[in-house]
Amino acid sequence: MKNFLSFIRRLLLALLTIVVIAACNSSPSSQSGSIDPTEGSPTQRIVQHAMGTTPVPDDPQRVVVLDYSALEGVLALGVQPVGTVLGGSLTEQPAYLRDRLQEVATVGQPTQPSLEKILSLQPDLILGSKAWGGSYYSQLAKVAPTVFTEDINENWKQDLMLYAEALNKTNVAEAELDQYYARLEEFKQQMGNRLQDTEISIARALLGTVRLYLKDSFIGQILDDAGLRRPPSQDKMIYSQEISKEELQLADGDVIFVIAVDSEESAELEVLKSDLLWSRLNAVQANQVYPVPGYWLGPGLISANHVIDDLFKYLIPNG
Repeated sequence: MKNFLSFIRRLLLALLTIVVIAACNSSPSSQSGSIDPTEGSPTQRIVQHAMGTTPVPDDPQRVVVLDYSALEGVLALGVQPVGTVLGGSLTEQPAYLRDRLQEVATVGQPTQPSLEKILSLQPDLILGSKAWGGSYYSQLAKVAPTVFTEDINENWKQDLMLYAEALNKTNVAEAELDQYYARLEEFKQQMGNRLQDTEISIARALLGTVRLYLKDSFIGQILDDAGLRRPPSQDKMIYSQEISKEELQLADGDVIFVIAVDSEESAELEVLKSDLLWSRLNAVQANQVYPVPGYWLGPGLISANHVIDDLFKYLIPNG
């Protein structure tokens, strides 16, 4: 009888050990990258975002970003990501960010991130957007806490604040936005009366067409914050408008900024310059046409500050 009871005790102890090991192996920490506060790790906060609510660590150390809005956001907040995307027609990171990304791993494209590469980086936070990565969200959330904005560009300041909340850097984001507005106030003061007398047109030469960026675009929002007026054809609360070369008068203004993202678009701009209708525009005849890089399309605070640099450069004498 004693031998039987001893056997039962040993069997129960063995079963209990197996249950404990299994529970550890299936814990949320190993499956989703979340942190177990019972082991002395940082506590978690709940962040509400486009895909729901997510507990995130108080001090994330290994952040992966899945679009350029998130990339600019974390860099502006002083966080160096361990992984980022490289997408679209780009074969390398944008020039204005390249020096800051020399040792950052590439984890695919915004619309097709590599789960294997992301997992290998052992992230403790993933940031991106529903518009580009929504279909991958459930898989990403199993790797690490994942926070998504609704879209990119349209609400870049709001998105910055969401990234800041996820990174526990709200105060940093508020200070950076205060500085953004302070720079624009200085710009307004230096423009003086010319601020209300100067209509700014934003165009982009594409194959067979010209795209105008209106008030609801990234650059449109910055020009509005700067107090700059738009031509009547562009004074609309929509993102953009395609026009034919026969409608080039809609691209006119006192000043025209022409966005050229790459060498192909720069070549299209040269073709546009040879057009007779282009030569008749007031801004062209006044020599007030300025090519500008792709960061005029956004999508974040770093781009916005580069745009402000250009506004001083081209619109303020000796700016």
